[in-house]
Amino acid sequence: MSGAAEYVSFAELGRVVGVDDARTLLAALGGGRFYIPRAINPDHRIAKLIGMSQGMVLCRHFSTGIGGLWVELPRGETGMFEAYREQLRALASDASLSEQAIVRRLGVSGRTVRRMRAKLRKENQARQLRAASQA
Repeated sequence: MSGAAEYVSFAELGRVVGVDDARTLLAALGGGRFYIPRAINPDHRIAKLIGMSQGMVLCRHFSTGIGGLWVELPRGETGMFEAYREQLRALASDASLSEQAIVRRLGVSGRTVRRMRAKLRKENQARQLRAASQA
């Protein structure tokens, strides 16, 4: 398939089929595009993942009136990236941890750690400048 697909957030998917079924769909199909038809049969992969009744709820929600819809799902739940960034920020601000320790712990590159530490230094300098100018 080429062209655009409708992006569906985890929050929207959860409202349509429930959080548990949304997680099931993300685990199997997250990060990619797939087609949601107007209707499914029991052998369709959506029915196999979340059941026929919930699959039909999903189809009705995304039906365009003339057919189904290509959708793109996120790789994970909303907030997962923010949680990762906060963990990276916390570890990078810990001067007792080496760059390699953070790399091994989070599975990121050394460049990612260096960039976060540079960002933290810049934020700290800006905070100090504001404090000095207000004094």
